[in-house]
Amino acid sequence: YKVLEMLPAYLVLLTPDYHVSFANRLFRERFGASSRRCYEHLFGYSQPCPNCETYQVLETMAPHEWEWISPDGRIYHVFDFPFTDVDGSTLILEMGIDITDQKKAEEEIQKLNQELERRVNERTAQLAAANKELHIREAQLQEALFEKEVLLKEIHHRVKNNLQIIHSMLNLQLPYIKDEQAIELFKESQNRVFSMALIHEKMYQSKSLAKIDLAEYIRNLTTNLFLSYGVSERVIRRTIYVDNLTFNIDTVIPCALIINELVSNSLKYAFPNSCGSLNNKPEIRIELRRSVDNKYALIVSDNGIGLPKGFQPQNCESLGLKLVRVLVKQLKGSIDLDLSNGTKFTIKFRELARKGSGK
Repeated sequence: YKVLEMLPAYLVLLTPDYHVSFANRLFRERFGASSRRCYEHLFGYSQPCPNCETYQVLETMAPHEWEWISPDGRIYHVFDFPFTDVDGSTLILEMGIDITDQKKAEEEIQKLNQELERRVNERTAQLAAANKELHIREAQLQEALFEKEVLLKEIHHRVKNNLQIIHSMLNLQLPYIKDEQAIELFKESQNRVFSMALIHEKMYQSKSLAKIDLAEYIRNLTTNLFLSYGVSERVIRRTIYVDNLTFNIDTVIPCALIINELVSNSLKYAFPNSCGSLNNKPEIRIELRRSVDNKYALIVSDNGIGLPKGFQPQNCESLGLKLVRVLVKQLKGSIDLDLSNGTKFTIKFRELARKGSGK
């Protein structure tokens, strides 16, 4: 009996005529004690409650559980069992556990879930709209980029054509020039124009308008120089070592003109009798390597007769070497000359930031 009194749930014994034959402490505290029928005592009804499920156990003689809302609005999880009293009479044993706080928590969780779902749906809709707008903007940017690339390719193509026209005009003028020095100057000008026209041709042909493949460009440039000076590679060997590099056009143009000038000088002056140093086959080498500290080394060398001892490129009055000095300065680089075995120019530089790049 004491155990029943201490239960954290109400416990009652109900008779078939709806009277409470026993009620523990919690029931008495919550609903009071009375000799009246349960529906009269709890709700003031004159007949059994229409929604009461307790007395189903007398019909089924099987346990039954359900939820009941008491007169004070609290919610109970109710367990009903058929029960036989000591005198053999049939009763109903009912236990009710207060789940009001649990129900409120469940309702609060449900509200939070609904609010969360609403916010997720709202944010999903916002993200979908933003994603759609992003795709539209991306498509517009891609279209604008494509149009820009087409325009730039067309500009490179036209610049190349204009430079080729200048090259052809110089070529047409050559037969009318008798002075050998003037002819040499014309050829040098032609080669400079060709080196720049070739850059624009490569930019026009390139998939990327931002970079140029240096190895292929240098091969094409030096091939033209050998043809221009009527030199066969069977007489003077051409050796090219270029790392897998690509430069932007602001860096390529000065590099190309430097190579043009130094290779031209080697072809014109290094091999007067087409003989290399120490009986080696005449050779012109062009190297472009990645160095340390994000620098690059452009090396143009030959094994020809070399330059006079004490020669200083900064004091030379030759137009070609003057141009080389200007171009090295444009690259913000340095130039070193080695005359120990022919002539070897080493130019060290960094790739220039593209104009208008903001770098």
